[in-house]
Amino acid sequence: MNNDADQNNAKPSWIKPAVIVLFSTAIGGGVCGLLIVFLFGTSVMSQILNSVYPPVEDINRFVTQTVDPIVSTRSPLEIKAMIAEATNLTNQGEYELAVPLWTEIISMSPGVDTAYYGRALCYYRLLPQEHDMQQYETYLRSALADMDQAITLRPDKGDYYAFRHEVINGFSGIEEYRVNRQALARLAQENAGAAITLGYTNEYPFTDRVYVADFTTLEQCNQALVGIERMLDATAPDNTSITGLYTMRAEARACLGRYEEAVQDVNVSLQNPNNPIAKAYRKGLYLYQLGELEQALAVLNESITSKPTFQGYRYYLRALIYYDLGKKELASADLETGSSYTWERTGVYAYLLGKMALDDGRQAEGIELFQTAEATLDSNCMLIRSRILEELARLGAEPLSIRPSITIASTPIPVNQP
Repeated sequence: MNNDADQNNAKPSWIKPAVIVLFSTAIGGGVCGLLIVFLFGTSVMSQILNSVYPPVEDINRFVTQTVDPIVSTRSPLEIKAMIAEATNLTNQGEYELAVPLWTEIISMSPGVDTAYYGRALCYYRLLPQEHDMQQYETYLRSALADMDQAITLRPDKGDYYAFRHEVINGFSGIEEYRVNRQALARLAQENAGAAITLGYTNEYPFTDRVYVADFTTLEQCNQALVGIERMLDATAPDNTSITGLYTMRAEARACLGRYEEAVQDVNVSLQNPNNPIAKAYRKGLYLYQLGELEQALAVLNESITSKPTFQGYRYYLRALIYYDLGKKELASADLETGSSYTWERTGVYAYLLGKMALDDGRQAEGIELFQTAEATLDSNCMLIRSRILEELARLGAEPLSIRPSITIASTPIPVNQP
Protein backbone atom coordinates (compact mmCIF):
# COMPACT_ATOMS: atom_id res chain seq x y z
CA MET A 1 0.00 0.00 0.00
CA ASN A 2 1.66 3.18 -1.16
CA ASN A 3 0.73 6.33 0.68
CA ASP A 4 -2.74 4.95 1.23
CA ALA A 5 -3.14 3.56 -2.23
CA ASP A 6 -5.71 0.88 -1.59
CA GLN A 7 -3.32 -1.86 -2.39
CA ASN A 8 -0.58 -0.51 -4.43
CA ASN A 9 1.32 -3.64 -4.48
CA ALA A 10 -2.46 -4.31 -4.60
CA LYS A 11 -5.61 -5.88 -5.56
CA PRO A 12 -8.07 -5.11 -7.85
CA SER A 13 -11.06 -7.23 -7.49
CA TRP A 14 -14.73 -6.80 -7.99
CA ILE A 15 -14.77 -6.47 -4.25
CA LYS A 16 -12.30 -3.70 -3.53
CA PRO A 17 -11.87 -0.34 -5.18
CA ALA A 18 -8.31 -0.37 -6.38
CA VAL A 19 -5.68 2.12 -7.39
CA ILE A 20 -5.93 1.40 -11.07
CA VAL A 21 -8.79 3.35 -12.57
CA LEU A 22 -10.17 0.40 -14.48
CA PHE A 23 -10.58 -1.76 -11.41
CA SER A 24 -12.39 0.93 -9.51
CA THR A 25 -14.57 1.94 -12.43
CA ALA A 26 -15.22 -0.62 -15.11
CA ILE A 27 -15.08 -3.69 -12.93
CA GLY A 28 -16.94 -1.93 -10.16
CA GLY A 29 -18.54 -3.98 -7.41
CA GLY A 30 -17.08 -2.06 -4.51
CA VAL A 31 -15.35 -3.59 -1.53
CA CYS A 32 -18.30 -5.88 -1.18
CA GLY A 33 -19.06 -7.10 -4.65
CA LEU A 34 -16.69 -8.22 -7.35
CA LEU A 35 -14.66 -5.12 -7.96
CA ILE A 36 -11.75 -5.27 -7.56
CA VAL A 37 -9.98 -4.22 -8.14
CA PHE A 38 -8.89 -3.56 -9.66
CA LEU A 39 -9.03 -3.89 -6.48
CA PHE A 40 -10.36 -3.43 -9.79
CA GLY A 41 -10.54 -2.07 -8.43
CA THR A 42 -7.94 -3.19 -8.12
CA SER A 43 -7.04 -3.14 -10.31
CA VAL A 44 -6.57 -1.06 -9.32
CA MET A 45 -4.17 -0.99 -10.38
CA SER A 46 -1.12 1.45 -10.87
CA GLN A 47 1.56 3.33 -9.04
CA ILE A 48 3.62 0.22 -8.51
CA LEU A 49 6.80 1.36 -10.19
CA ASN A 50 7.96 4.78 -11.20
CA SER A 51 10.49 3.46 -13.66
CA VAL A 52 11.59 0.37 -15.48
CA TYR A 53 15.16 -0.44 -16.24
CA PRO A 54 17.39 -2.92 -16.95
CA PRO A 55 20.37 -2.10 -14.73
CA VAL A 56 23.72 -1.50 -16.39
CA GLU A 57 25.03 -4.92 -15.50
CA ASP A 58 22.00 -6.53 -17.13
CA ILE A 59 22.41 -4.47 -20.29
CA ASN A 60 26.05 -5.54 -20.51
CA ARG A 61 25.08 -9.15 -19.95
CA PHE A 62 22.40 -8.84 -22.62
CA VAL A 63 24.84 -7.42 -25.16
CA THR A 64 27.39 -10.17 -24.59
CA GLN A 65 24.71 -12.85 -24.81
CA THR A 66 23.17 -11.59 -28.02
CA VAL A 67 26.11 -11.06 -30.29
CA ASP A 68 25.28 -14.17 -32.24
CA PRO A 69 25.11 -13.45 -35.97
CA ILE A 70 22.97 -16.52 -36.48
CA VAL A 71 20.33 -15.21 -34.09
CA SER A 72 20.50 -11.55 -35.07
CA THR A 73 22.12 -9.39 -37.68
CA ARG A 74 22.10 -6.44 -35.31
CA SER A 75 25.33 -5.23 -33.75
CA PRO A 76 25.82 -5.03 -29.99
CA LEU A 77 25.46 -1.25 -30.19
CA GLU A 78 22.16 -1.58 -32.06
CA ILE A 79 20.92 -4.05 -29.48
CA LYS A 80 21.90 -1.74 -26.65
CA ALA A 81 20.08 1.09 -28.40
CA MET A 82 16.96 -1.07 -28.68
CA ILE A 83 17.06 -1.77 -24.96
CA ALA A 84 17.43 1.94 -24.23
CA GLU A 85 14.53 2.79 -26.53
CA ALA A 86 12.26 0.11 -25.03
CA THR A 87 13.16 1.31 -21.55
CA ASN A 88 12.46 4.96 -22.42
CA LEU A 89 9.13 4.13 -24.03
CA THR A 90 8.11 2.16 -20.96
CA ASN A 91 9.16 4.97 -18.63
CA GLN A 92 7.19 7.46 -20.74
CA GLY A 93 4.02 5.35 -20.61
CA GLU A 94 4.14 4.38 -24.28
CA TYR A 95 3.39 0.77 -23.45
CA GLU A 96 1.86 -0.24 -26.77
CA LEU A 97 4.96 0.98 -28.58
CA ALA A 98 7.32 -0.62 -26.08
CA VAL A 99 5.79 -4.12 -26.22
CA PRO A 100 6.94 -5.00 -29.77
CA LEU A 101 10.42 -3.72 -28.99
CA TRP A 102 10.68 -5.89 -25.89
CA THR A 103 9.34 -8.77 -27.99
CA GLU A 104 12.05 -8.26 -30.59
CA ILE A 105 14.70 -8.11 -27.89
CA ILE A 106 13.39 -11.36 -26.40
CA SER A 107 13.38 -13.04 -29.80
CA MET A 108 17.06 -12.20 -30.21
CA SER A 109 18.06 -13.35 -26.74
CA PRO A 110 15.40 -15.31 -24.82
CA GLY A 111 17.70 -15.74 -21.83
CA VAL A 112 17.56 -12.15 -20.59
CA ASP A 113 15.18 -11.83 -17.64
CA THR A 114 14.91 -8.01 -17.69
CA ALA A 115 13.35 -8.05 -21.14
CA TYR A 116 10.53 -10.29 -19.92
CA TYR A 117 10.11 -8.06 -16.89
CA GLY A 118 9.95 -4.93 -19.05
CA ARG A 119 7.32 -6.43 -21.32
CA ALA A 120 5.30 -7.72 -18.35
CA LEU A 121 5.24 -4.21 -16.90
CA CYS A 122 3.89 -2.87 -20.17
CA TYR A 123 1.13 -5.46 -20.34
CA TYR A 124 0.18 -4.76 -16.74
CA ARG A 125 0.16 -1.01 -17.16
CA LEU A 126 -2.11 -1.28 -20.18
CA LEU A 127 -4.88 -2.61 -17.92
CA PRO A 128 -6.27 0.79 -16.83
CA GLN A 129 -6.89 1.70 -20.46
CA GLU A 130 -8.66 -1.54 -21.34
CA HIS A 131 -12.44 -1.82 -21.17
CA ASP A 132 -12.83 -5.11 -23.02
CA MET A 133 -12.74 -7.94 -20.51
CA GLN A 134 -11.29 -10.48 -22.95
CA GLN A 135 -8.39 -8.21 -23.87
CA TYR A 136 -7.97 -7.32 -20.21
CA GLU A 137 -7.51 -10.99 -19.38
CA THR A 138 -5.14 -11.44 -22.32
CA TYR A 139 -2.88 -8.68 -20.98
CA LEU A 140 -2.89 -10.27 -17.53
CA ARG A 141 -2.04 -13.71 -18.85
CA SER A 142 0.74 -12.28 -20.99
CA ALA A 143 2.18 -10.42 -18.01
CA LEU A 144 2.04 -13.55 -15.88
CA ALA A 145 3.71 -15.69 -18.54
CA ASP A 146 6.52 -13.14 -18.83
CA MET A 147 7.01 -12.97 -15.08
CA ASP A 148 7.06 -16.75 -14.84
CA GLN A 149 9.85 -16.75 -17.41
CA ALA A 150 11.74 -13.91 -15.72
CA ILE A 151 11.62 -15.81 -12.43
CA THR A 152 12.76 -19.01 -14.11
CA LEU A 153 15.80 -17.11 -15.36
CA ARG A 154 16.42 -15.17 -12.14
CA PRO A 155 14.83 -17.05 -9.25
CA ASP A 156 16.86 -15.05 -6.74
CA LYS A 157 15.35 -11.65 -7.56
CA GLY A 158 12.83 -10.61 -4.92
CA ASP A 159 11.28 -7.79 -6.94
CA TYR A 160 10.10 -10.27 -9.53
CA TYR A 161 8.02 -12.12 -6.95
CA ALA A 162 6.70 -8.83 -5.58
CA PHE A 163 5.50 -7.84 -9.04
CA ARG A 164 4.10 -11.30 -9.77
CA HIS A 165 2.01 -10.86 -6.62
CA GLU A 166 0.38 -7.86 -8.30
CA VAL A 167 -0.20 -9.66 -11.57
CA ILE A 168 -1.81 -12.65 -9.86
CA ASN A 169 -3.98 -10.34 -7.80
CA GLY A 170 -5.12 -8.73 -11.02
CA PHE A 171 -7.02 -11.89 -11.88
CA SER A 172 -9.28 -11.27 -8.89
CA GLY A 173 -10.99 -8.62 -10.97
CA ILE A 174 -12.35 -11.23 -13.35
CA GLU A 175 -13.24 -13.90 -10.79
CA GLU A 176 -16.82 -13.85 -9.62
CA TYR A 177 -16.66 -16.27 -6.73
CA ARG A 178 -15.02 -15.54 -3.41
CA VAL A 179 -13.39 -18.98 -3.19
CA ASN A 180 -11.58 -18.34 -6.47
CA ARG A 181 -10.40 -14.91 -5.37
CA GLN A 182 -9.11 -16.49 -2.21
CA ALA A 183 -7.30 -19.18 -4.19
CA LEU A 184 -5.61 -16.39 -6.14
CA ALA A 185 -4.76 -14.59 -2.91
CA ARG A 186 -2.96 -17.71 -1.66
CA LEU A 187 -0.81 -17.83 -4.79
CA ALA A 188 -0.16 -14.11 -4.60
CA GLN A 189 0.76 -14.26 -0.93
CA GLU A 190 3.27 -17.03 -1.61
CA ASN A 191 4.99 -14.68 -4.03
CA ALA A 192 5.00 -11.78 -1.59
CA GLY A 193 6.47 -14.13 1.00
CA ALA A 194 9.23 -15.10 -1.42
CA ALA A 195 10.00 -11.43 -2.05
CA ILE A 196 10.26 -10.84 1.70
CA THR A 197 12.56 -13.84 2.10
CA LEU A 198 14.83 -12.85 -0.80
CA GLY A 199 14.67 -9.12 -0.20
CA TYR A 200 13.13 -6.45 -2.41
CA THR A 201 14.00 -2.92 -3.45
CA ASN A 202 12.27 0.42 -2.98
CA GLU A 203 10.38 -0.22 -6.20
CA TYR A 204 8.06 -2.40 -4.07
CA PRO A 205 8.23 -0.76 -0.64
CA PHE A 206 4.95 -2.14 0.64
CA THR A 207 5.41 -5.83 -0.08
CA ASP A 208 5.24 -6.60 3.64
CA ARG A 209 1.90 -4.82 3.82
CA VAL A 210 0.28 -6.63 0.92
CA TYR A 211 1.45 -9.93 2.39
CA VAL A 212 -0.49 -9.12 5.57
CA ALA A 213 -3.46 -7.67 3.65
CA ASP A 214 -3.85 -11.00 1.88
CA PHE A 215 -4.82 -12.54 5.22
CA THR A 216 -7.93 -10.37 5.23
CA THR A 217 -8.88 -11.58 1.76
CA LEU A 218 -8.39 -15.12 3.03
CA GLU A 219 -10.62 -14.24 6.01
CA GLN A 220 -7.86 -15.01 8.46
CA CYS A 221 -8.95 -11.80 10.09
CA ASN A 222 -7.23 -12.01 13.47
CA GLN A 223 -3.92 -12.87 11.86
CA ALA A 224 -4.27 -9.87 9.56
CA LEU A 225 -5.11 -7.58 12.46
CA VAL A 226 -2.11 -8.69 14.50
CA GLY A 227 0.23 -7.98 11.57
CA ILE A 228 -1.34 -4.59 10.89
CA GLU A 229 -1.12 -3.52 14.53
CA ARG A 230 2.56 -4.46 14.52
CA MET A 231 3.14 -2.34 11.42
CA LEU A 232 1.24 0.61 12.91
CA ASP A 233 3.41 0.46 16.01
CA ALA A 234 6.52 0.54 13.82
CA THR A 235 5.35 3.44 11.59
CA ALA A 236 5.94 7.05 12.55
CA PRO A 237 2.68 9.04 12.90
CA ASP A 238 3.93 11.65 10.42
CA ASN A 239 4.67 9.04 7.75
CA THR A 240 2.08 9.77 5.05
CA SER A 241 1.76 6.09 4.22
CA ILE A 242 0.40 5.31 7.70
CA THR A 243 -3.14 6.02 6.49
CA GLY A 244 -2.79 3.00 4.23
CA LEU A 245 -2.39 0.92 7.37
CA TYR A 246 -5.59 2.41 8.75
CA THR A 247 -7.36 1.39 5.55
CA MET A 248 -6.00 -2.12 6.00
CA ARG A 249 -7.06 -2.20 9.63
CA ALA A 250 -10.55 -1.00 8.72
CA GLU A 251 -10.94 -4.00 6.45
CA ALA A 252 -9.53 -6.43 9.01
CA ARG A 253 -11.90 -5.08 11.65
CA ALA A 254 -14.84 -5.26 9.26
CA CYS A 255 -13.85 -8.85 8.57
CA LEU A 256 -14.33 -9.43 12.31
CA GLY A 257 -17.64 -7.55 12.32
CA ARG A 258 -16.19 -4.61 14.26
CA TYR A 259 -17.83 -1.97 12.10
CA GLU A 260 -17.73 0.97 14.52
CA GLU A 261 -13.96 0.66 14.78
CA ALA A 262 -13.74 0.16 11.01
CA VAL A 263 -15.58 3.47 10.46
CA GLN A 264 -13.13 5.20 12.80
CA ASP A 265 -10.19 3.82 10.82
CA VAL A 266 -11.71 4.96 7.54
CA ASN A 267 -12.13 8.45 9.00
CA VAL A 268 -8.42 8.51 9.82
CA SER A 269 -7.50 7.22 6.37
CA LEU A 270 -9.55 10.02 4.81
CA GLN A 271 -6.95 12.46 6.12
CA ASN A 272 -4.93 11.31 3.13
CA PRO A 273 -6.62 12.55 -0.07
CA ASN A 274 -5.75 9.44 -2.11
CA ASN A 275 -8.69 7.28 -3.21
CA PRO A 276 -11.49 9.25 -1.53
CA ILE A 277 -14.23 7.45 -3.44
CA ALA A 278 -13.05 4.01 -2.37
CA LYS A 279 -12.77 5.14 1.23
CA ALA A 280 -16.17 6.81 1.22
CA TYR A 281 -17.68 3.63 -0.15
CA ARG A 282 -16.15 1.60 2.66
CA LYS A 283 -17.44 4.06 5.21
CA GLY A 284 -20.93 3.88 3.73
CA LEU A 285 -20.81 0.11 3.64
CA TYR A 286 -19.77 -0.17 7.28
CA LEU A 287 -22.36 2.39 8.37
CA TYR A 288 -25.02 0.42 6.48
CA GLN A 289 -24.14 -2.74 8.36
CA LEU A 290 -24.30 -0.78 11.62
CA GLY A 291 -27.88 0.13 10.73
CA GLU A 292 -26.98 3.81 10.25
CA LEU A 293 -28.80 4.11 6.95
CA GLU A 294 -29.18 7.87 6.83
CA GLN A 295 -25.50 8.42 7.62
CA ALA A 296 -24.50 5.88 5.00
CA LEU A 297 -26.79 7.56 2.47
CA ALA A 298 -25.24 10.95 3.17
CA VAL A 299 -21.73 9.59 2.62
CA LEU A 300 -22.71 8.02 -0.70
CA ASN A 301 -24.64 11.08 -1.86
CA GLU A 302 -21.60 13.25 -1.31
CA SER A 303 -19.37 10.80 -3.16
CA ILE A 304 -21.70 10.44 -6.13
CA THR A 305 -22.25 14.18 -6.35
CA SER A 306 -18.49 14.78 -6.43
CA LYS A 307 -18.02 12.21 -9.19
CA PRO A 308 -21.26 10.84 -10.63
CA THR A 309 -19.71 8.68 -13.34
CA PHE A 310 -17.97 5.34 -12.97
CA GLN A 311 -17.51 3.42 -9.69
CA GLY A 312 -20.92 1.85 -10.30
CA TYR A 313 -20.78 -0.14 -7.08
CA ARG A 314 -21.65 3.07 -5.20
CA TYR A 315 -25.02 3.19 -6.91
CA TYR A 316 -25.65 -0.46 -5.97
CA LEU A 317 -25.08 0.25 -2.29
CA ARG A 318 -27.19 3.40 -2.42
CA ALA A 319 -29.93 1.39 -4.12
CA LEU A 320 -29.84 -1.11 -1.25
CA ILE A 321 -30.17 1.73 1.25
CA TYR A 322 -33.06 3.26 -0.67
CA TYR A 323 -34.76 -0.13 -0.72
CA ASP A 324 -34.42 -0.56 3.03
CA LEU A 325 -35.82 2.96 3.49
CA GLY A 326 -38.86 2.00 1.41
CA LYS A 327 -37.86 4.08 -1.62
CA LYS A 328 -38.06 1.29 -4.16
CA GLU A 329 -38.35 3.45 -7.26
CA LEU A 330 -35.12 5.22 -6.36
CA ALA A 331 -33.54 1.84 -5.69
CA SER A 332 -34.47 0.56 -9.13
CA ALA A 333 -33.14 3.71 -10.78
CA ASP A 334 -29.80 3.40 -9.00
CA LEU A 335 -29.45 -0.23 -9.99
CA GLU A 336 -29.87 0.75 -13.61
CA THR A 337 -27.45 3.68 -13.36
CA GLY A 338 -24.83 1.64 -11.53
CA SER A 339 -24.98 -1.16 -14.07
CA SER A 340 -23.90 1.26 -16.78
CA TYR A 341 -20.68 1.96 -14.89
CA THR A 342 -19.50 -1.53 -13.99
CA TRP A 343 -19.23 -5.06 -15.34
CA GLU A 344 -20.36 -6.53 -12.05
CA ARG A 345 -23.75 -8.16 -11.71
CA THR A 346 -23.20 -10.09 -8.48
CA GLY A 347 -22.55 -9.08 -4.86
CA VAL A 348 -24.79 -6.26 -3.63
CA TYR A 349 -26.45 -6.07 -7.04
CA ALA A 350 -27.59 -9.71 -6.85
CA TYR A 351 -28.58 -9.32 -3.20
CA LEU A 352 -30.95 -6.44 -3.93
CA LEU A 353 -32.39 -8.11 -7.02
CA GLY A 354 -33.03 -11.17 -4.86
CA LYS A 355 -35.00 -9.06 -2.40
CA MET A 356 -37.03 -7.61 -5.24
CA ALA A 357 -37.68 -11.04 -6.72
CA LEU A 358 -39.03 -12.29 -3.39
CA ASP A 359 -41.26 -9.20 -3.15
CA ASP A 360 -42.77 -10.19 -6.51
CA GLY A 361 -43.29 -13.80 -5.45
CA ARG A 362 -40.47 -15.15 -7.62
CA GLN A 363 -39.05 -17.35 -4.89
CA ALA A 364 -36.85 -19.61 -7.01
CA GLU A 365 -35.23 -16.62 -8.68
CA GLY A 366 -34.81 -14.87 -5.34
CA ILE A 367 -33.08 -17.91 -3.86
CA GLU A 368 -30.72 -18.17 -6.82
CA LEU A 369 -29.84 -14.47 -6.59
CA PHE A 370 -29.23 -14.74 -2.84
CA GLN A 371 -26.97 -17.73 -3.39
CA THR A 372 -24.99 -15.81 -5.99
CA ALA A 373 -24.71 -12.78 -3.72
CA GLU A 374 -23.49 -14.80 -0.74
CA ALA A 375 -20.89 -16.63 -2.82
CA THR A 376 -19.48 -13.41 -4.27
CA LEU A 377 -19.50 -10.94 -1.37
CA ASP A 378 -16.18 -10.48 0.41
CA SER A 379 -15.05 -10.05 4.01
CA ASN A 380 -16.18 -6.42 4.15
CA CYS A 381 -19.77 -7.69 4.05
CA MET A 382 -19.86 -10.29 6.82
CA LEU A 383 -23.13 -9.01 8.27
CA ILE A 384 -24.85 -8.94 4.89
CA ARG A 385 -23.62 -12.46 4.22
CA SER A 386 -25.01 -13.66 7.55
CA ARG A 387 -28.38 -12.09 6.72
CA ILE A 388 -28.43 -13.89 3.39
CA LEU A 389 -27.66 -17.21 5.07
CA GLU A 390 -30.52 -16.66 7.52
CA GLU A 391 -32.89 -15.83 4.67
CA LEU A 392 -31.82 -18.87 2.67
CA ALA A 393 -32.42 -21.07 5.71
CA ARG A 394 -35.88 -19.55 6.14
CA LEU A 395 -36.60 -20.38 2.50
CA GLY A 396 -35.36 -23.93 2.95
CA ALA A 397 -32.32 -23.39 0.74
CA GLU A 398 -28.58 -23.85 1.18
CA PRO A 399 -25.75 -21.56 0.11
CA LEU A 400 -23.75 -22.57 -2.93
CA SER A 401 -20.97 -25.07 -2.36
CA ILE A 402 -18.20 -24.16 -4.76
CA ARG A 403 -14.78 -25.70 -5.11
CA PRO A 404 -11.99 -23.31 -6.03
CA SER A 405 -11.34 -23.43 -9.75
CA ILE A 406 -8.79 -21.00 -11.15
CA THR A 407 -7.08 -21.25 -14.50
CA ILE A 408 -3.65 -20.00 -13.53
CA ALA A 409 -0.81 -21.57 -11.63
CA SER A 410 2.28 -19.97 -10.21
CA THR A 411 5.62 -21.45 -11.15
CA PRO A 412 7.54 -23.11 -8.30
CA ILE A 413 9.13 -20.75 -5.81
CA PRO A 414 12.71 -21.85 -5.12
CA VAL A 415 12.81 -20.50 -1.57
CA ASN A 416 9.86 -22.76 -0.74
CA GLN A 417 11.54 -25.89 -2.09
CA PRO A 418 13.06 -28.39 0.38
